[in-house]
Order: sequence, then C-alpha cells, then structure tokens
Amino acid sequence: MNRRVDDYTQAFGVKIATTTSRRGFIARVGKVALILAAGGVTEPLLPVDRTVQYVSASPSCSDGTNCGMHGYPCDCCGGSASSCPSGTSTGSSWYACCFVAGCELISYTDCCYPGAYCCSTPAAPNGQPDCCPGCNFCTNSASGNWCSGSNNCYKCTLSLSAGGCGPC
Repeated sequence: MNRRVDDYTQAFGVKIATTTSRRGFIARVGKVALILAAGGVTEPLLPVDRTVQYVSASPSCSDGTNCGMHGYPCDCCGGSASSCPSGTSTGSSWYACCFVAGCELISYTDCCYPGAYCCSTPAAPNGQPDCCPGCNFCTNSASGNWCSGSNNCYKCTLSLSAGGCGPC
C-alpha cells in the first residue's frame, strides 16, 4: 500500500515539475492558500495570472526549447525555427540545458540588424514600433541583447538543439 502511495506521489511531483515553473507553482499555491484562508472573499482582489494568455499563432515561452529564451522566437517574427528573418544576421549565442523529450542543450542566438532606430521590445521600450507584433516576448533567462557592432538592433532569437546535456 505504501509503495503505491509513494509511486503516485512521485508521478504527481514529476508531472508538476515538468509542466510548471517554480514561480508559477508558488504563485498558484499561495493563491489557493489565500483563498482558503479568507473564504474566497479576496479572489477578485488578486492580480490576473497573465502567464497563460498566449497568442495562438506564437510559439509558447513555456515550450521546452524556450526554457532559456530571452526575447522573441524567430519563427513568429518572419524567420523560421532555424533561420533569422531576411535583413538580419546572427549575433552572439548563449546556451541552456532544457528538458524537451529528455535533457537537451539548447543554443540561443539573437538575430540582429543595423539601424539607428531599433524596434521596441517589452524589455526595452523605446517608442519605436514593436519588433514582432502579436508575438510573445519570453523572459526565461536574464540574458539581454547579444547584438553588437554595426548590427546592434535586436529582432528575435533562434533556439536550436545542440545535443544532449547532463541532468536538467
């Protein structure tokens, strides 16, 4: 009997860990605890959970391949999953070990373009038009703009598998 409870608890924990971020899980647990403690009176006063309001045409920031993403996915910004949009070139890269079908090393590369006036991102609003209207801006890492030199304006970020990695 104890073995089945242990197996169920482990399976439940693994499912929660693979489908929920730590912040999202803590926010949900806190919200439920507050509702239970206050008898449901405070629910309308709590902020709206905007983490699940994705634009359907846009790749999700919670996809496994976007676990280290900081920026717009290029396949929503005129490029593809493996190439930058026309008129842009690759900037520098960073890496993250993400759980996709297993632990995978994901390479993130910013696509950049030359210009005196860069498009705007939620992370750096500058009064210019949005870089990728209707796309999600992912903030799953602290990495900033990796565009430099004459191609200093950020457009979007590629996320490509770079092979296996250690435990996630």
